[in-house]
Amino acid sequence: MKKFCLVLLLSISFGSPLLICMEKEEETFESELFLTPQQVFDQADPLPEEYKSTGEWIAERSDFFKSLQMPKMSNDNEMASYYHKVLQAFYHTVLQALPSPSLSVNNYIFDTDLAQTDPDHQTVVRYAGRANTLASLASSAGIDSGLEQNMWESVQTPFGHRQYKADALEKATHGNFTVHQHTSMLAYYLMMKKRLKGKVQPVQTWAVRFGDGEEFCDRNYVIVQPKNPETYVRVDQMPHSARFTALDKGLLPDLADAVDAGAWNLTQENLWYDVTSKNFYITDLEKPNNEGWGPNPGTNPRWGTAVFSYKGDGTSSHPWKREHNIRCGYDSVRGIVLESRSDLQQEWDKLKEERAPKE
Repeated sequence: MKKFCLVLLLSISFGSPLLICMEKEEETFESELFLTPQQVFDQADPLPEEYKSTGEWIAERSDFFKSLQMPKMSNDNEMASYYHKVLQAFYHTVLQALPSPSLSVNNYIFDTDLAQTDPDHQTVVRYAGRANTLASLASSAGIDSGLEQNMWESVQTPFGHRQYKADALEKATHGNFTVHQHTSMLAYYLMMKKRLKGKVQPVQTWAVRFGDGEEFCDRNYVIVQPKNPETYVRVDQMPHSARFTALDKGLLPDLADAVDAGAWNLTQENLWYDVTSKNFYITDLEKPNNEGWGPNPGTNPRWGTAVFSYKGDGTSSHPWKREHNIRCGYDSVRGIVLESRSDLQQEWDKLKEERAPKE
């Protein structure tokens, strides 16, 4: 059996089933066309034939990906049992060649390990972990999963960990909600690919089916991206002098374009620089989409409705949450500027003042 390596475990912001916008030619938010998840999938390119080795790799491990899906649960013991089964699946199916079955509770990024058999088409496969999936399900049930008191008991167990609240687990996992957690990446890839014309770009992203159903959702699809070549270096791992040169004043409008297009949590840890092309690439495309989806949209106590809300006709929008996320995105990039080019802080603040939605 081919080796199945977990190469990166990445913690990112929680999210939920998606509804994303794609822009019309005017490229303004006022002219957005809102799409259902299936319309997003229909507009995306399929995995190219030259990447068929990745498709075969996923098909061979379909049972493993199915084992990651969250079952119905009513108490913390059942969550612990589910997590134990996931660990066992990793240990017996995935990590035979690695020293320990270390596992993130957020999101999984798997190296398809095609360096020997198909070195020109190496890829990574992304799948949402239990914490983000549960947050998505809870939001779909109208629970504000971003507030700890809604999800966790205040008293720790004798083993030192907090317990999930039984009522939150039951509402979240018994609701039969469709989850678009990692599959949200495809929607944001399409939006960024359409909008971004400068030196900040999303990496190529595809969705590949592994499940028994055809519906485009986490239950049936994983996300595939080309593996970063050796010429890519994460910004936080660049020497300060290299960062100072690469992050010049001319790059600031491109970073602002990326924020406007949905890159709301850019940091030095998830932005990559290609030393050959001198471009920057975004690999972490998953975003919070749906606080308040579910059978009664708008029931979430913190946000009210989804980022790109959905009332059944695919046309309604909720601009406040989107605008809030854009403002947060400008603040996130400000952290990159402060670390790498503090001399450009005022320039970035000026861009935010000119371009970011007002409170």
